[in-house]
Amino acid sequence: MIRLPHIVPLLLLCAAPPLLAAPADFDHKTCQWRPDDVDVTKLAAVLAARHFRPPPGFRAFVAVVDVDGDAIRQLRAFDWDGQGSDPTGWNPASTVKLFSAAGAIEELRARGLPKGGEVTFDYPHGKPMFSFGELLWQAIWESDNIAHDRLMQIAGFDRLHGPAGVLARAGLTHSAVMRAYQTRDWEAEGHSKSFKDSPGFSVKFGKRTVNVPPRQGAATPECKNAACTSLQELSRMLCVVMLHEQLPVADRLDLGGTKDNALLKQLREALRTPRTQHPDGTWRAFADAFAGKKSQVFKKGGLAGGWVSDNLFIRAPGNRRYLVALAAHGGRDALDPAARLIADALKHDALVPPPVKAKMPKKP
Repeated sequence: MIRLPHIVPLLLLCAAPPLLAAPADFDHKTCQWRPDDVDVTKLAAVLAARHFRPPPGFRAFVAVVDVDGDAIRQLRAFDWDGQGSDPTGWNPASTVKLFSAAGAIEELRARGLPKGGEVTFDYPHGKPMFSFGELLWQAIWESDNIAHDRLMQIAGFDRLHGPAGVLARAGLTHSAVMRAYQTRDWEAEGHSKSFKDSPGFSVKFGKRTVNVPPRQGAATPECKNAACTSLQELSRMLCVVMLHEQLPVADRLDLGGTKDNALLKQLREALRTPRTQHPDGTWRAFADAFAGKKSQVFKKGGLAGGWVSDNLFIRAPGNRRYLVALAAHGGRDALDPAARLIADALKHDALVPPPVKAKMPKKP
């Protein structure tokens, strides 16, 4: 993959050299796009035409997905400068809480608890109890660090990592969640920073109680930070979560079936509900661009270490869906201008022509 410099010249409006362009006919029917299939020129050209001035460290990835009932018809992917596949040089912060949520849901389902329940941890200083649904809501919607840490304990390190882990099966090869967030408060509870040590816990649902013993993780991710991922891998996980029903069974995580998807519904609801603590410019940009009863915006953001990031899924009217992942070094509103321009570009089909409507057969 060839990377473009962060400053996008107006020359990008001209035709790009053949080596920079993705194949004209690349498409996918799952969330497993390949790096060589990602177009690394068109998004930059579209934004340059809209007089975009990137903030420091700007990265962006967009996928346009056309669905056809219970299947993906086509997925086309665009990277602003080729850095969307790079897990280094930035801080994903709270965006990785989507990983802990997916891992915890899989663990409970594997234990025969498709609706969650009341979780009681066996901690060094007591046995606190939490509703799994509340932990999910707090970690995703409130972006609470301690709730995220508890979801990681429920998931267990190897449930998330390793050759058969959630991340690998979702197609994430450079992602990991290694250490606790909000470490001072976490260590005050008597925990290790490392997520490799998971305490025992029990889950009660109705008259049933399932006991889970302590677990020691054996997986060895290459990540050296508290968490590692890339924009493309954030989008890939959100793709797997939001298009679960449209994926072939072999490409799905165990997040729910047709009749027992209560936890997946809770996760999506937490992603769909806009936060109220402060104005959310990126969420608003896409909500305004795709206004309507049948449109919805799902988002998990992050803010830490001078970095702001957003991972979005937009359900537009009709059969078109969008994945958008953004990051930059700056304040909470650093991504707002880019979000408005990308939302406008997607609304006007600047990256991909509008989907072709299927012709209804004539009545005999």
